[in-house]
Amino acid sequence: PEGENVGVVSACVWNRKNGHKLFAVNFNSEKDFVCFYDFDPAKRTLTPEESPIKKEHFNFPDKEPLWYTLPHEGKTLEVVERVDDDYKVWSTYYQFDGQNLKFAGHEQ
Repeated sequence: PEGENVGVVSACVWNRKNGHKLFAVNFNSEKDFVCFYDFDPAKRTLTPEESPIKKEHFNFPDKEPLWYTLPHEGKTLEVVERVDDDYKVWSTYYQFDGQNLKFAGHEQ
């Protein structure tokens, strides 16, 4: 309906070596953001975690990312940055190492 903000929520889960799960939730509306949680199956609890995504990893830390792409399969999370007003983009990647997401590089 006109005047309503319609967003998209996506999520993914990685199995951690310690038996827990890393749960990521991406909220996409006017501005994207992603939250991370540790799921402890023994306690059946979700605990918020600090984001592994750091501005110092970005090529353009003064700009906000355009969007986050959570994997449907695999272990790589992508952060897409807009380089300029011509909509050129640069991707920053984070790879799951069995316990956490780690900075894995860039691609233009």
